[in-house]
Amino acid sequence: MTYVAVLTEVSRPNHLPNSGNEGDGHPQNRVMNIGAAIRKVRLEKGLTLEAVALDAETYAGNLSKVERAQQLPSLDLLHKLSEALGTKTSALYALAE
Repeated sequence: MTYVAVLTEVSRPNHLPNSGNEGDGHPQNRVMNIGAAIRKVRLEKGLTLEAVALDAETYAGNLSKVERAQQLPSLDLLHKLSEALGTKTSALYALAE
């Protein structure tokens, strides 16, 4: 027996938000960019993943996933990360916009 995969294009309904690459300011896009903001601040301060993760009481692997937008941080973790980075959570959100 042979199986054949059929690929079809699915159109996005008009009421759904864009995918996030359009820069439309949608709140979901800021969430997706929060990891990039965390990484930017961490690198500007010369901090390692391990050092920030230790201060934020998480694993370096978790922080890495957050920075690469593979995992969304909880509000508690986001607050701990901002403290570990010596900044405010609101400053991270501002960078994510």
